[in-house]
Amino acid sequence: MAGWYQKFIPHYADICEPIYRYKKKGAKFNWLTEAQDAFNKAKRALTEAPVLQLPNFQEQFNLFTDASGVGFGTVLNQNHRPIAFASRTLNKGEINYTVTERECLAVIWALNKLKLILDHYR
Repeated sequence: MAGWYQKFIPHYADICEPIYRYKKKGAKFNWLTEAQDAFNKAKRALTEAPVLQLPNFQEQFNLFTDASGVGFGTVLNQNHRPIAFASRTLNKGEINYTVTERECLAVIWALNKLKLILDHYR
């Protein structure tokens, strides 16, 4: 998801360059301080203003979810800008769910989780 939001973050590619090195063919994985610093900067940029915006309850919300074999994540958007991010790992029983069941679980969980977040702003 971070790749989609990079258009809202100035110099995103420069920030993440130390991490991108690990994606190159034949690259050895040795997580260095430089990569950890880049990860922390990217995480801050994705979760702090001006990337995140406050909700406007007069406008439409859009919910995006994605589930994998180990967890799922969600983004609540408004006007193509994120309002909130949330994610969690699957428990032992949920790992056995079908892809469709995990995707459905992600939506239901997201609606409950994000309701708590939105209620905070009302």
